Amino acid sequence: MVGIGTAADRSFSVDTTSPDSKLGARNSHRRSTNVVREVATPIGVWALGALVFFRASLASGFDKIMGNVGDARLIVLLHEHWIDVVRQRSSWTSPSFFYPQKGALGYSDTFVLNEIFYIPLRAAGLDPYNAFQWTLILMSLVGFIGMYAIGRMVLGNSILVSSTVALVFTFANNLFIKAGHPQLYSIYWVPAILLAALTAWSAQGVRLQIAWSAIAGLLSGLLIYSTFYVGWYLFFTAGLTGLVKLCLNPSRAELVGLFRLVRSRLPQLGGFAVGCSIALVPFFITYLPILRSNGGRSYSSVMSFAAEPIDLINVGRNNYLWGSVVRKLFSGDPSRLINVEYALAVTPLLLISVAGAGVLACTRWRRSPMRNVLLSLVIVSFLLWIMPVNFSFGSLWAIPWHSVPGAVAIRAINRLQIMAGLTASLALALALSFRCARDARSESRRRIPMHVGVSILLGLIVLEQLNLDRNSVVDRSEEQQFIVLAPDAPSSCSFFYIVDTSETQVPSFQSNIDAMIISQNKELPTLNGYSGQFPVGWALDPSSPAYLDGVRSWVTENNLDTSRLCSYDRSARVWIVAPLR
Repeated sequence: MVGIGTAADRSFSVDTTSPDSKLGARNSHRRSTNVVREVATPIGVWALGALVFFRASLASGFDKIMGNVGDARLIVLLHEHWIDVVRQRSSWTSPSFFYPQKGALGYSDTFVLNEIFYIPLRAAGLDPYNAFQWTLILMSLVGFIGMYAIGRMVLGNSILVSSTVALVFTFANNLFIKAGHPQLYSIYWVPAILLAALTAWSAQGVRLQIAWSAIAGLLSGLLIYSTFYVGWYLFFTAGLTGLVKLCLNPSRAELVGLFRLVRSRLPQLGGFAVGCSIALVPFFITYLPILRSNGGRSYSSVMSFAAEPIDLINVGRNNYLWGSVVRKLFSGDPSRLINVEYALAVTPLLLISVAGAGVLACTRWRRSPMRNVLLSLVIVSFLLWIMPVNFSFGSLWAIPWHSVPGAVAIRAINRLQIMAGLTASLALALALSFRCARDARSESRRRIPMHVGVSILLGLIVLEQLNLDRNSVVDRSEEQQFIVLAPDAPSSCSFFYIVDTSETQVPSFQSNIDAMIISQNKELPTLNGYSGQFPVGWALDPSSPAYLDGVRSWVTENNLDTSRLCSYDRSARVWIVAPLR
C-alpha cells in the first residue's frame, strides 16, 4: 500500500539519507539560528533599555513627553517648522517668531536630520508631541544599532558584549539627565556616521569607497546643520583623536606614512568633502547672517557656565548606583545636583574601565596594531571629561576656544561630557575586542574567571546608567488644550505679542514659547521668541516691568504699523487690537 511499509522499509528509507544532506540541514538550521540571535538579541536588549529610559512617556500612554516646558516645547515647534515649510506656510529660514527679523531660524537648531522620522510620523497621523517622542525613540534605535554594528561587525565582539556596550552608550545616565535639552540626543546619529566612514575604509572597490565616504560626509554635514553643538563636537573629537594618535608616535616615519595614507585616500576624502559641502550650503545660508550680526561669545561669559572640579563626579542626585554618595559629597552645595548643566559627568565605573584599558594597552597590548587607536580614545575620553572644568589655574577649554573654528559659538561647554560618554564607550568596545582576541588564545580554564569578572563589571556599568529622576514633564494634553482653547485672532491683526494678566505669572521663556506656539498654529507672526541667543535690539521679557517698553522699542525700531499690532492674553485668552495706541 502507498504510504505504509514495514519497519525495515522505514528504517531503510531513513538510513539511505545522504550524510551531505544531513550536514546541509544542520548547517541551514545553525545559520537560521545565528541570524535570529544576531537580530533578536540586540533588538531585545534595546527594547529593554528603551522601556526603562522612556518609561515616563510609555507609562503615561505618551501623555508625558520627554523634556521640560522650555527647550522641549521649543524643539517640538522647530520640528513642526519643517512641516510648515513643506506645506508652504513658512519660509525655511524665517519662521514666524522674532518678527520681523529675517532668518530667525539661525538663532536655533534646525533638527532637519530628525525629519527623517518626524515627517513620516506626522504623515501617519501622530500629533506633534507624539511624533516628537517617537522620533527620540527611533533615534535611540539608530544610535544603538550603529554602536552595536561597530562592536560586532568592525571589532568582532560577541553579540552580548556588543549589545551591552551599545546599551551603555544609548541610554547613558547623562543623556537621561539632559532630556530637558533633547537637541543633544542628536548624538544618536554619530555611530551611524562612524559606521559609514569605517565601511568606506574597508569597502572593496574605489567607487564603493567614494560612495560610502560621500554618505558619511553628507550625514556629518546634516548633523552640523541639525544641531550645531553635536556636529561641532563630532569634528572636534575626530580631529583631537587624530592629533593624539599622531603625538603617540611623533616620528618622521609616522608623518611620512600619514602623508602616503592621505594621498592614497584622496578619492574617498574628496567624496566625504563633497557630501559634507552639500549639507553645509544651507548651514551657511542659515547661520552666517546671524553670526555676522551677533558675533561670537566672550570667553568670560562661557566660563560662567563652566563646571567646577567637584563636578567631575557629578552624576546627578538620583543616579541609582551613586546618588546617595553624590548627595553626601554635594551636601554643601546641593544646587549643583539640580542644575542639569553640571550633572553630566561620565559614570565612575565606565571611566575606571577606560583607564584600565589604557593601562593594559601600555603594558600587555603593546604589539597590537590597534594599540595606539585604543590609547587615543582613552586619552581623548579623559580630555573631554576635564576640558569643560574651570580649575584654579584656568580651563583647558581656552585652547579650542582660541584656536578651533566654531568654538566661540559654544555656550554650555559642559555638554561636551555627552561626547566623552561616546568616546569612552568606543574605547571600552575596542578594549573588549582585545580581551576577546587574547581569550581565544588562552586556555579555557583561565578564560572562565575572566569572563565572569568582565560580565560583572559590564553589568555594573549598565546599572550605573540608571537614573530615577523625573525628566518627562511636558503634558501633551495641556499643550493640545492650550492650542484648542486659543481663539482665532481678529482679521485686523497682522502680528502680535503675548501678555499675561494672571496673578501668578509663568517664567518669561514659557510665555515667549507660548507666543511662538500660538503664532505657528494661528499662522500669525509674533514679536516674541526664545532661543540661546536673540536679535540685536530685541528685549522682550514678559515677566519684566519694562516689557511693554521693550515691545514699543522693537516696534519703533522696525517701523511696524501699530494699527496692525495685537496682543494676546495667554491666561484670559483674549485678543486686543492696537494695544499700544
